[in-house]
Amino acid sequence: SHSDLREIRKRCVDELGSRLVGAGADRSTGSVVGEFIEAGQQGRRPVWIATGGAWTGVDLRDPDAERGEDDFVITDLVITRVPFGMNKTSTHITRRDWLGFAPEIHEAQIRFRQGIGRLVRREHTLHRRLWCLDGRIHTNKSFKSFMRILQMYPKNQYFTLPIAR
Repeated sequence: SHSDLREIRKRCVDELGSRLVGAGADRSTGSVVGEFIEAGQQGRRPVWIATGGAWTGVDLRDPDAERGEDDFVITDLVITRVPFGMNKTSTHITRRDWLGFAPEIHEAQIRFRQGIGRLVRREHTLHRRLWCLDGRIHTNKSFKSFMRILQMYPKNQYFTLPIAR
């Protein structure tokens, strides 16, 4: 995942410049949070590229904004891949051994919703962008449930980009 982040950063830096903020192998999620909130409060509309710890326990919102429509700390989120394999507890591994891939899908769905929750922290948030780069949600039968999660949000638009090789 960190190699994906580096590649995405490299490809987006010309277009997004100082808006591009995110944790990576060289920076922890916690070390980026303050910088990210400050950039959002300044109106720079930072773009969050997430992996690992960014999926849970991060509250990125403007503590000074009283209404959702005034909170622009996080407006953009890039999900490079559906978050499989993040639960490494012995309980989950045993469950997966007994039941197959279903518990892994369930865990990934929870984390996927949590990722989306980074954008939708309060009512009346406007003009948010979620960039899900994992094409498997369109093509793989096991991943169709992730498209259903995205369709729960009433105002959405889908587009595909050509793959650069």
